[in-house]
Amino acid sequence: MEGIQDQVWGHGFIPRMSGRSRPGIMQALGPRDLFTKSELSIPYMIVDAHLTLEDSDLQVSFRDRNVSMIVDTQAWRYSDPRTWNSKWGNVPYAPRSPFNGHRTWVHDYIISDLSAQIRMGSGYLMLPGWFTSLESVKLARDVTTWTLEAFEEFRRKGVLAPAIAWLPARGGSADASLASAEAYAESGAVRGIYVQWARANGLHDPVDQLKRSARLMLQIQNLGLPVIAGHFGSIGLAMRAVGIAAADCGPCEGQSFDASDSIRAALPRTPPVSSSTGKGLPVRMWVRELGQTVTARQMAAIRGSRTALAEVYCRRACHRFRLGRDTVSVAVHHSTLSLYEEARQQSALPISMRVDAAARSLRETKTRIELINPALTNAKQQALRQDHLDVQLALLAEARTLHGVA
Repeated sequence: MEGIQDQVWGHGFIPRMSGRSRPGIMQALGPRDLFTKSELSIPYMIVDAHLTLEDSDLQVSFRDRNVSMIVDTQAWRYSDPRTWNSKWGNVPYAPRSPFNGHRTWVHDYIISDLSAQIRMGSGYLMLPGWFTSLESVKLARDVTTWTLEAFEEFRRKGVLAPAIAWLPARGGSADASLASAEAYAESGAVRGIYVQWARANGLHDPVDQLKRSARLMLQIQNLGLPVIAGHFGSIGLAMRAVGIAAADCGPCEGQSFDASDSIRAALPRTPPVSSSTGKGLPVRMWVRELGQTVTARQMAAIRGSRTALAEVYCRRACHRFRLGRDTVSVAVHHSTLSLYEEARQQSALPISMRVDAAARSLRETKTRIELINPALTNAKQQALRQDHLDVQLALLAEARTLHGVA
């Protein structure tokens, strides 16, 4: 399995772009200037379908930067009837009825969805999936078979874009997910599997849940296809170290996933939101040295302490000449560079060294946070979290058993 890990998806970090993060990500992608020598090599980008519908120039921008766009139409939403009461029910590629687990529905939806992805400029197709298809092993395998049949018909129309499969996973349904993954692997029609748990939050999930998630993804990968760990990019260092090929997340937000909450959040709010809660989302920035995002106020408190600032002083292109500007664009720019930098440096190590190197990095991060937290407390700001680092260290300690090695 060593070859399957080696930069199948670039260096193993795939940014996820939303409308809010778009300006910062595009800045991070270039062009380079006289003061910026390093190159940012991100071959794939997962993009919200709503963004591609609103911005027809996006595909041209990516093509100029040699980035293949993976359009995420969030097909999983269409197994919940509430979706039609949200903006997702009005998009041109929405089906007429919720997922019902019949061949005709699956076939028609796949053809329509893939056609929409091509129109929106997707260079890498994502075969849809639905959490309700995991009700039984038989249904999971049947839905995969119908999906592959529809994909083959779509390819016969002359569309030869490569594809990955979006694979649902949830507690108690590991056998169904594996059955679906086996069908994809046996077909030889896809080049990877994007595994999405119904609930995933790398920085908050307990260690037993992360172990289950990692073990299933490794079992799927052992079938012969590389895995992208959906929304696990915030702990991408640990995920890649245990052997999972890649992980994605929003560079400074969108780092967790909850299918039920996502459906509910998209519904119209009644009564209307009061003006006092109409403020924009707070600016957050991913700081690699701290292994988490920090708010603008937390960063201001860190800058107010020479000892704390020395631990995280940024020499990246995003902050080299504008340390005082924590705008959304600069925050996303910084976050993209930080997450990419971590993945690039990790990929340069031999696979045999990655677990120990990741553990050492997490321990250094924990020490750094212990030095910085007093400055935050003195400034009456929330202290940085450390418990997630212990969870990731526990995951790394069992890397061998996750692969079934005693």
